Amino acid sequence: MGTGAVLAKNSAITVDRVQRTVTVPGSVVPMLLILATFASKFFIGFELAASAGVDSTLIALNALISGVIAGIFAGRFLFYWLALRPAAAVFERV
Repeated sequence: MGTGAVLAKNSAITVDRVQRTVTVPGSVVPMLLILATFASKFFIGFELAASAGVDSTLIALNALISGVIAGIFAGRFLFYWLALRPAAAVFERV
């Protein structure tokens, strides 16, 4: 999630708290993340189908890649969501 938050922090977002909108400029990052997910899943699926047995290393690699990319997307979302909250509410403890 930290990587996603850093990527989102470096983007020039515009927050309108009155209309409750966050404007995110176009970026190549989501496309690259989706492409990385597809390519890795395709490669792992091919290797699992082509091999005689199930390799636990490939299954662990599949889970790792899915977790990392989901964490990056979650970190980006969390940064945008926190930017939309009122300024006083960001530092309050719930």
